[in-house]
Amino acid sequence: MAKKPTNNRAPTKAEPNKPYKIAGTSIVPAQLFHVPSLQPRKEGPWRDEPDKLSWTDKATGMPCIMLRARLGTLSGYVAVNTEHPLFGFDYRAVPADLGIQPHGGLNYSAPCDEEADERVSVCHISQQPRERVRHPRGKQEHPPFSEELWWFGFACDKSYDLVPGCYQIHMSAENGQTYRGEDYVFTQCTNLAHQLAAAGGEMGSGVPIDTSSFTVPPVGLDAGEK
Repeated sequence: MAKKPTNNRAPTKAEPNKPYKIAGTSIVPAQLFHVPSLQPRKEGPWRDEPDKLSWTDKATGMPCIMLRARLGTLSGYVAVNTEHPLFGFDYRAVPADLGIQPHGGLNYSAPCDEEADERVSVCHISQQPRERVRHPRGKQEHPPFSEELWWFGFACDKSYDLVPGCYQIHMSAENGQTYRGEDYVFTQCTNLAHQLAAAGGEMGSGVPIDTSSFTVPPVGLDAGEK
């Protein structure tokens, strides 16, 4: 019987104020964790990725999280504060004409999960005072978010996505499936932050949305559905 691959890394946390390079830019994570229990057993690009990464989007000031899910895929989350018009909205009730279209469409909405382990929670814990972010046109500043946040999220486990924890992984090329790595999910989080900011009337058209990353339909089937 073949020996199962193992991941010998112990759970680790980022050093405060240490820059992290991702998607052609550099951020200072609020949280960065490697969590071996979340890593797929198979070898792949996920071996070199964090399993949780949280940061503040520079352009909008919105908290963002990239988190690995149970089957090894990455999900993305962006939070709005109590002053945002979508605060408290169920993701299914978000008006379609607002153009909130992350990868696969929204599939998550909830307040901060303060009871869960910090390494796997959808909750933003800042390790430093939040910077005030100036509007690109120089006319406005984004004030610090209140402690009460409402998170919107998306998952990369659709029928056209490679899901590392599924047995079909060896058929991914034939099925046209692609693993959505950290660069892709980071870009999708950034786009979602811009879309939510525009929906809140905070940015108007001041920050363009990078539509080049929309390589799949905005709404798709969950993994395993037909």
